Amino acid sequence: MRKKGWTLEVTRQAIADVSARARQVGLAFDYDRTVVANTFDAHRLAHYAASAGKGDGVQERLFKAYFVDGQNIADHTLLTKLAVDAGLPADAVRDVLSGTQFAADVHRDIEQAQPLSRPCSSLSSNGLAAAPTQRCDRDFLP
Repeated sequence: MRKKGWTLEVTRQAIADVSARARQVGLAFDYDRTVVANTFDAHRLAHYAASAGKGDGVQERLFKAYFVDGQNIADHTLLTKLAVDAGLPADAVRDVLSGTQFAADVHRDIEQAQPLSRPCSSLSSNGLAAAPTQRCDRDFLP
């Protein structure tokens, strides 16, 4: 069985590795609870939050909601709550989520990731195959 080009064995190992790294910094990732969802709007929200000086707070809440709490980060009600909890105005958040603002930024992120991706033993043979991915100085961190 393959998902995103990974075998089940490689997927299980990747999950175990990420979970162990998370535990080292006090995070309790629970992949059994994660909800497979389209994260495009969450990424748009993250761009809006960054533009309003609330990027870190929103990113932390998004990661916790997805990786720890098993929440559906495609749900606009949840996204609004997370953003408001981070200090963003609810009306502005709803406007962003109901429109196409910051879509170009997300598409640009995707385009920039393509040439920077590189094969790795824990990634697909085509390079980066899944989120989350951390980037530093236009390169991706292992």
